Amino acid sequence: MKRVLALTLALVATAGTLEAQQDNQLTNDDPSLPTTRVGTRGAAFLNLPVGARAQSLGGAYTAMANDISSLYWNTAGIAQIDGFAVGATSARLFDDLDINHLFVGAVMPMGLTRLGISVNVLSSGEIPWQSETNPNASFGGEQDPLRTAFEWQGMAVGLHLARPITDRLAFGGAVKYVTEGISGAEANYVGVDLGTTFRTGLYGITLGASLQNLGRSGNFEGTLLSQRIDTGQPESNLAPFTRVLEIDAGTNSLEMPTVFRFSIMADLIGDATAMIAPNPDNALRVVWDLNDAIDTDLQTALGLEYGFRELAFVRAGKRWFNEAQIDHSFSRGASIGAGVNIPLGDVTRFRLDYAYTDMGDLQNVQVFTLDFMF
Repeated sequence: MKRVLALTLALVATAGTLEAQQDNQLTNDDPSLPTTRVGTRGAAFLNLPVGARAQSLGGAYTAMANDISSLYWNTAGIAQIDGFAVGATSARLFDDLDINHLFVGAVMPMGLTRLGISVNVLSSGEIPWQSETNPNASFGGEQDPLRTAFEWQGMAVGLHLARPITDRLAFGGAVKYVTEGISGAEANYVGVDLGTTFRTGLYGITLGASLQNLGRSGNFEGTLLSQRIDTGQPESNLAPFTRVLEIDAGTNSLEMPTVFRFSIMADLIGDATAMIAPNPDNALRVVWDLNDAIDTDLQTALGLEYGFRELAFVRAGKRWFNEAQIDHSFSRGASIGAGVNIPLGDVTRFRLDYAYTDMGDLQNVQVFTLDFMF
């Protein structure tokens, strides 16, 4: 049954879309039902957050982003990276299901400009193949000798550029190619991200904003969506001829899951302009995010980070999902985490971060991030 649940989660974009395409669903104007676009966009895996630091803050990170995970949250954040940097984030989603999420990125300085590349991959793991003639394959039924298992995978490859405009203002942008599906049934998209950060210099406040996954639509295509049908019936006098029809399943175009993020971060303690007091050894930051996505309700997140001499960190955060169908207990979407920042010589730095997020019925998400900066 866990395999079936894993397939359901991995194919949330296509499953939700097929349901939403029914005319009676689209035209239902019952005022007692909430309005929702959840599951109506393609490449829904792009909504999954990356980076242990960001996730331990509940996803409140757009204004704070200044490391490799900025390639996901706000490309403008990589303008703050000095030198060459490379990092990876690995997460096993939803406790013991075989759904794995991997994000890898690298940033290279080119004068004042920063050039980055990112790879974002979600994999369902192997799922037993089922068909109309063999519906019980995953429950001990006889396997198809030619197709025993398949794997759903979503992948996004991005090329990023960021540059400071002044000592306080930075802009960034990215172009990415996205593909999702299984072998023989895949959809492809091309999208762009835009982002900015602005350090106001007032009370340690930094503003951040990003517009992500703005691009063209795609639809599922492949050999699994095509079929050859022989209409001839040689044994019948009613059909003395043979005719082969090529039939392609018609799939609707799916748009990317566009989202706008706005964020405010405040240095309470630490920076010279800190709201409460400057402190060279201790830092306390609070960050708030507002996410307005086209396929979800409006969501907010709040995070708090304490750092000691920029070497050790503890973090906590909370995201409010605002979805009518879920449990709204405070623990759902709550997260905690920690990290260490270890200097290796005069110019090299190594950082390890960890995050734990409670996802209610979907159990928990544990994330590890490893970064090197040279």
